[in-house]
Formats: sequence, structure tokens, C-alpha cells
Amino acid sequence: MSGGATFGSWLRDRRRTLDLTQADLARRVGCSEITIRKIEANERTPSRQIAELLATCLGVPGAERPAFIAFARGRATPDAPPAPSALPGARPPAVINVPAPLTRLLGREQDAALVRTCLLAGDIRLLTLVGPPGIGKTSLALHVAAGLVPASEAQARSARTRAAGGEACFADGVVFVALASIADPCLVIEAVAQALGMADSASVPPVERLAAALCNRALLLVLDNCEHVLSAAADIAHLLGRCPRLTVLATSRAPLHVRGEQVFPLAPLALPSMAYPLSARGVARSPAVRLFVERAQAAAPHFALTNENAAAVAGICARLDGLPLAIELVAARCRLLSPLALLSRLSARSAALQLLTGGPSDLPPRHQALRSAIAWSYELLGAGEQALFRQLGVFVGGWTLEAAVQIADCGVQMADYSAHRSDPNGQSSIFNLQSSILEVLSALVDQSLVLVEHRQDGAPRFRMLETLREYALELLAASGALAETRRRHALHYGARSIELGAACAGDEQERLLAQLRADENNLRAALEWFVEHDPAAGIRCAAALRPFWLARGALREGRDWLARLLGQAHGGARAPEVRALGLSAAGFLAYEQGDHTQAVALCREALALYRQAGDDQGAAAALLSLSRAALLQSQLAEAQGLAEECLALYRRLGERAGEADALRVLALIAKDRGALECADALCGACLTLYRQLGDARSTARALVNRSTIAYWRGDYAACGALAEQAAYIFEELDDRMGLAYALESIGMVAFKGTSYDLALRRLSSSLDLMRALGDKGGTALVLHELGLVARARGNLEQAARLQREGLALAWQIGDRRRAAFCMEGLAVALAPGHPAAAARLFGAAAALRTALGTPVADAERAEYERELSTVRSGLTTEAFATAWTEGVDGPIERVISEALA
Repeated sequence: MSGGATFGSWLRDRRRTLDLTQADLARRVGCSEITIRKIEANERTPSRQIAELLATCLGVPGAERPAFIAFARGRATPDAPPAPSALPGARPPAVINVPAPLTRLLGREQDAALVRTCLLAGDIRLLTLVGPPGIGKTSLALHVAAGLVPASEAQARSARTRAAGGEACFADGVVFVALASIADPCLVIEAVAQALGMADSASVPPVERLAAALCNRALLLVLDNCEHVLSAAADIAHLLGRCPRLTVLATSRAPLHVRGEQVFPLAPLALPSMAYPLSARGVARSPAVRLFVERAQAAAPHFALTNENAAAVAGICARLDGLPLAIELVAARCRLLSPLALLSRLSARSAALQLLTGGPSDLPPRHQALRSAIAWSYELLGAGEQALFRQLGVFVGGWTLEAAVQIADCGVQMADYSAHRSDPNGQSSIFNLQSSILEVLSALVDQSLVLVEHRQDGAPRFRMLETLREYALELLAASGALAETRRRHALHYGARSIELGAACAGDEQERLLAQLRADENNLRAALEWFVEHDPAAGIRCAAALRPFWLARGALREGRDWLARLLGQAHGGARAPEVRALGLSAAGFLAYEQGDHTQAVALCREALALYRQAGDDQGAAAALLSLSRAALLQSQLAEAQGLAEECLALYRRLGERAGEADALRVLALIAKDRGALECADALCGACLTLYRQLGDARSTARALVNRSTIAYWRGDYAACGALAEQAAYIFEELDDRMGLAYALESIGMVAFKGTSYDLALRRLSSSLDLMRALGDKGGTALVLHELGLVARARGNLEQAARLQREGLALAWQIGDRRRAAFCMEGLAVALAPGHPAAAARLFGAAAALRTALGTPVADAERAEYERELSTVRSGLTTEAFATAWTEGVDGPIERVISEALA
């Protein structure tokens, strides 16, 4: 430029050389188009701030900027303009400073592809990866960023061409900015400027200087670890508003909460199915297991995933909730410990977090130990948030807002939320308390320390990853509040249990059951507290959970809890009325489990205590259970006497629902006696009572019983019609459990009528419902019946598979009666090819029936003998006797193990 040239004319020439309009330049500088027009016309001298922004936009080298600014301000004329190659129009090389990933991305391939697609789509300009400590946010961001770096100038030119056609790309580079070491949010923009190699300026605000430099550059900015500098989000939003081709990929444990932000929550790695038997090939499909194996082999090259250690490796990954950092830290321990030893140590709460240390030394300290990573997040919380976080550690498997309110120590954790704490009278308001705790929970969700999911009814349910929960428990114990928080937790779930026990059968009971199913681990924790501190209250709780144990198919577990509670000698557990309640509930569960000998013993003791206390209501319930147990043992005379005594008591008490239940048992006794007309009349009488009481659920159950009576009368049309009517009622009530058993009844009616296709459809639907409801006993029964259908259709291989599956499940939950059914069904399926194995199974099933006191019913005796005769025909008399004796006298576990092999 000659000495006589003005700054305005020089600026106009430079702008045209760069193919920029006045509006383009104004947008870059952050001023009005009129200002640029006046500067070029020499009608206005730019301020020092605008001059510095022009220097940044035009790429003036730092050494030349003082002369440039003096020229712009009319104080000097530079000998020459800045070199054109340094100007933005010449496109400086793409800025690339992304650290190369040192490990493979395992289990996040789909996430990486989705994030990349979002970034390249152009309509999302701020994408925030959020998740709890150790979830792998930084690793994913690095792999995505590395894949978006232009590999060459040719690729950059191609990218610019695509950008000109409207496709978003990052031709000007990818910049990675680590924010973990920055304590002051005001320094975030400075850190970005330094990463871009920009010179400092005292007169221009950093965000304006950065906006001017990036206003027309197609750049991806990766901001790692934003959770502790969230107040810088406004600057980031301003930068995005000023720079239309800038895209930001952020990682944070909490969203930035600015307009236009797209939050991308990262879930833990998918876990392997824990359905046994577990094999190396099966569990290796899980990303969590693949990560464990790769990191274990990096630490111990000899390590290999085998069928022998597959279950332990799968257990480790499940215990760590699929958290990548936790898996990596534990896998590194394979240098010294086997997977089984590691799993054992992880199962000990006090040692689990201590094991999660020793990460790579090139990682930040908080990533070298999971405890440090969690502590980093915890220390970012306010006092109230920290207090509630600690207390939430007592929940096992999640919680509701109502439960959080009940366990919270409001005087502690509400310190930061005092505006919501009390009503004008100084008393805690439930509504305000819920609002306060929901506010704190929302903050913990934002920080990824608590996860939230919505139930079908729309209410939120919260949970913590197990490693976070253990850290919270450690802090709670250190604060001295663990014992009191556990007490409040137990009392809350005890009250929920009592609520279930008091609910009438029907919609209300089903609603409560559905809620408690999600809280089964919390119920176990509460019962454990009751065992230690208040067995009497625990007995009331466990007895009230009788519908829960039944619906869950957890009969053995319910019996175990009651046995532990009844065995305590303190807390009022020995009081006659409390003991009778526990014995009666335990007897009912034993009956449902097929352990009729124990059921009778427990209910008789309960009956004696009820009679001693003059409690006719309890005595009637015990008599009803005794009558049912005697019925299933084919002790019909005893069952009759007990049921009649029960009926008389209920009638004297005016308990019409109990009266109807007793009539139902009497109807079933009459059916087994062969007095089918009497059975039908009794069933009709109980149906009338149920209908008068408006008890639709019991009405439907009685209809199922009446359909069975019609079946034994040979009236298959009536049998099917009654079962269909019951199914309709259950569907109207949305009673899936009742519907499952109605369909099971319909299926067996079809089976007996040789309508095998219909039987298969109905039983399959029943099986789906049983499994969805978690009713393991019902599932085992329907598997057995499907096996019968398969055998009738000539598919012995499928029949054997179904009977084995049913047998394994029945034996697992301790349902020995249904296990015997499956053993007999399996024996018939095996008879053609393996008669000796079939004879052993028949013998073992006969011994089991004898031990249980449940002989083959008279109505089924003829078919049983025909099937046994088929087995005999395949063996010599001596061989059959030997195999039968082996089944009768041998350990039942060995016979079952051989049958399942």
C-alpha cells in the first residue's frame, strides 16, 4: 500500500479480495453494517476495540498488529499491508489438536455413529454427552472427534466444497479443550482461545475476540469435563450465536441448560444375560464383557474367557453396572486375582470401592480410581444435595419420590431449600416437602448421580448405579446417620407391606403388588433390619406380604424370612398373637409350595395359639389352610371336617368372604370324592356370595373351579364356556395373574379334548403372562403342560426340553409338587429311547409324592398306570425294578441333575 492510501480504501480492497460483503465483515466483527460502510468511506475512525477485532478477523499477524491498529486509528501508515496469505480469505490450515485415542472403542460403536450423525447433520450445534462418573464420556468424545479430523488438505478442500453445497463439515479443524484443571468458569473462553493459538488482548473481551476469529469458520470444538464450570455455558451459547458454522461437542455430568442444546445421555454398557448355564460364547456377546476381556488381557496376556470363568466375569460386569471405568480398573487386577476371587471381593461392600483403583498413570487422578471420580462429582454438590445423596444410599434397586420423602432427614438435607421446608405454622408440609426433595433429586439427576425412569403410571422412579450407592453408604456411615436412615427406610416399607395385606383382593391389591414388585430389594433390606431390631414388626410385615410372595413365585424366600423372624426371641416375636400370625402365613406358603407336611404342622400350631387367644378370625384362616393341605394330600375326610368347622366359624363371625372361601374348598373336596353334583352346587353357592360381595376376582376364580368340575362331569362345552367367562372377567379387571390361570385352564380343557392347536395357543399365552409377572411356580406348571401337548403331538424331543425347563424352574424355587409333575412328564417323553432313565424318574417322583403326602389323584390314576406300563414294557422286570429302586432310594438331587444334563 502506498503512503497516500487511506485505511478505508485499504479495508475496502482487502474485503473485496476476500470476497466478503460489508454485512459479512460486520457480522464477523460484531458491529453494524453501517459502521463498516462509514469506515470504508473514511467517514468514521474505528475505535481501538473494533480495530483489534478487524485485525483478528483479517488474520493480521501478532507482530504487525500495533502498526495495523495505529494505521486504522489514523496515527500512522504502514509501509505494507498484511500479507494476503495471512488473511482469512486465504484459509489458514485447519486447526487440529485432538489427542489420538490409545484404546479401542468397545461397546459404544452405535453411540459413536449416532453422535457423529448428529454433529454432521447441521441442525444440532451443541451436543452434550452426559452421564455418571466413569461412564466413558471423554473416551467417546475423543473417538468421535478423531474420526472427524480432515486427514489432508485435499480432504479439507473437499469438505469446503461440500459445505458450500449446504452439508455441514469441519473443514477448519477439530479442537479439543480439556477443562478439568480449570477452576474458574471465567477462564473457559481463554482456554479455548489458547487451544486455537490466539494471542491475548487487553482491550477486547475474550468472548468477542473469539467470536470474531471463528465467525465464519467450520470448526468442531470439543469441551471436555464441563460439569464444574457450568456458569460458562452463557459464553458458549453466545459464541454459537455469533458463529453460525461452529459446532460444540461437550462432555459433562450435567447438561449446560442453554437454548439449542441436545443432551445425549450415555447408558452403561450392555450386560450379558444371566440365564444359566452361562458359556464363554454367550457372555462374550456383551460389550461389558468384551471390554473386561480386552483390558484383562492387556494386564495379563495369559487371560482367556472360558466356560469355567464366564459366570464370574459376567457377575463382575453386572456387579459394576456395566460402568466402563469400573470394569477397566477391576480387569487390571487379573494380573494377580482370578475372576472368581475378584467377584468375591466385589461382593464385600467395604472392599468393592477400594478395589476400583490403579488406573493408567496418564489419566487424570480422578480417573485412576473410581472413588476419586465419584468424590469429584460429590464435591460439586451443595450441602443439601450432598445430604440427600448420602441418605439415598440406603435404597436398594431404586425408589419413588414418596419413599425419598419418608427416609429424608429434613432438618439436614433441606438446608439449601429452606423456602420449601415449612408451612406458616412451622410444621413440615407434605406437599412442600415433596416439592423440596423433588428439587434436590432433580439436581442430582442433572449431575448424573441419580438416574430417573418413568413408570407406566407416569410417576418417576429413581435409582443409583451400585458403585455410587456404595460411596453414598460410606459417607452416610461416616456421618453417623446410617442407623437412623435404615430405620426410617424399614418403617416405610413395613407400612407399604401392611397396606398390601389390608387391601381387598382386586384392583387396589394389584396396584400395590405392581409397585412392590419394583421394590423387592428394598423389601429385603427392610426385613433384614426387622430381623435385627424388631422381629415382631417384621413378622407382621412378612405375613402381610403373603400375596407378594405368591405373585412373585418367591415362596421359599417368604418362608425363609418368616422362619428367621419367628426364630428371634426378642422384640415381641414370642407373643402368641404375633407368633400365630407368622405361623399361619408360613403354613400358607408351605402349602402353596407343595410342602404339605410342614404346612400342616405350622397351621396346627397357629390354630392352637389362635384358639388359646380366643381369636376366631385367625383360627378360621388356619382351619382353611389345613383343609386345603389335607385336600391336596387326598385326605378327604379330614379336609371335609376342617372346612366345615371353618365354615361354621366364618358364619358365626358374619364373615361372608371367608364363608365363600370355605364353600369353595368344600366344592373341591366333593369333586375329588366324585360327588360332582354336590360339588357343582357348592361352587354355585360360593359364586353367589362372591357376586353379592362384588368380588369379581374371586368370582372369576370360582368360575375356573366350576369349569374344572364340568370337565370331570364330561361336559366339555360347559367347561370351556365357564373358563372363557372367567378369562373375560380377568381381562376386564386387568388381572393378568388371574387371566394366566384361566388361560391355563382353557388350554388343558382343549388338551383333554385333543384340540392340540388350541391348547398350544392358550397355554403359550398363559406362559407369556406367567413369565411377565415373574410367577415362577405358574411358569413351571405351564411348561409341564406344554410338554404334555408336545408329547401328544409326537414331538418327544420338544416335550423333553419343556419338561426339563419346567423341572429346573420348579426345583429352583422349591416347588417340589410341580417338580414331581415335571419328572413324570419327562419320564414319559424319555421312555421310548431311555426306558431306564424314565423308570428312575418315575421312582424318584413317587418317592417325592410320598414325602410330600400328595399321591396321584384317583381321577388321574388310570392314565398314570398306562404311562408307567409303557416304561415297564421297554425293560426286563429286573431292569425296571433296579431303575425304580435307584430313583426311590437315590438322592433326589442326583436324579434331577442327571435328568437335566
